[in-house]
Amino acid sequence: MSTKSTLFKDYYSTLSTRKQFKRRMDYLYENFVFDKSEISIIQFINLINNYYYKYAGSLYALNANLKPFYVEFLSSLEPGFDIVDIGGGTGFTYNVIKEIGYSYNRYYFVEPSTYMRDRLNVEDAKLTIISDYIENCWGRLKSSGSKKIYIMNAALHHIIYLEQFAEGLRNAMNNDDIFFIPYEPNNGYQYSMVAIVYNAIKAVKNPRIIARWVLRNLGLFDLFRKCKPRHSSNETKHLTMTLNDLIKDRIVLPEFNEQMIYAITDYGVFDNWKAIRIPDDYNEGFYTLENLDKILGLHVVYLRTYTFQCHSDSNPYKFRQLIDVVARKMFRTSGAKLCMAFKK
Repeated sequence: MSTKSTLFKDYYSTLSTRKQFKRRMDYLYENFVFDKSEISIIQFINLINNYYYKYAGSLYALNANLKPFYVEFLSSLEPGFDIVDIGGGTGFTYNVIKEIGYSYNRYYFVEPSTYMRDRLNVEDAKLTIISDYIENCWGRLKSSGSKKIYIMNAALHHIIYLEQFAEGLRNAMNNDDIFFIPYEPNNGYQYSMVAIVYNAIKAVKNPRIIARWVLRNLGLFDLFRKCKPRHSSNETKHLTMTLNDLIKDRIVLPEFNEQMIYAITDYGVFDNWKAIRIPDDYNEGFYTLENLDKILGLHVVYLRTYTFQCHSDSNPYKFRQLIDVVARKMFRTSGAKLCMAFKK
């Protein structure tokens, strides 16, 4: 159950050896957009995200207990930095920073989604809300000249053109600035010894896991999904409604599916792509703990991983939290989620 998928490729290797390459996004666009003459690939990406967050924005919540990482990292810094909250979402990072009492100079809350942004309902004289994509804000942020902490909480994996984002970030950062990502997938975690042992125990307790693994490795998982009756639970209702609207409004072809929505909105999460058959020449690879500094062109100043028992952080119990604390000390780089900070 630990065979490494051919889908799992090194993104930095692709960047460093090929001047031009196709992406997973190109494959989905070329094969599932309704009309390429009417919708460009950038419009396609934006439409998928807008339709998705129309329903998911009101449901969005981050259950992970990230406060200890914020406290540990920010306590090592002097007060008075500007905070640039990239993809601020519903205000998770803003609320944590206010709760722990870090004294910032200015707080720039950058969030393009109205459905997410409208859930931040606060009064703060130091707060500036920017209703735009970060790619359109680099020049404005750099021109302010003050020291900055660029924070991207659960948002880096949304970026499709990561090398372009990295170039904009590097150009905007001054020498004392910091880039902090508290919550990102540790792609490759599932091939660590910790995950192999944990998944083996889960498979023994739940034979369906073995059945899914066999179907996927025999190339039959897509066929199984098509034949299996679809039931829309409350947990996936937003996906069903998103897909129905996309098909109805002639954005995507009927063959487009719910898993592809997740793959586009959470583009950098390896798990989201495992059930989608992507030709090798359309797979640029994934960022990992080992290659992210090279992709960003920055050096690591802080590293933690966490969530060792499972891929999900929801419903954390005290016993599981205790296991996680012990595992973080024993297996420093083997958690399912990673928390990192970088400088130029």
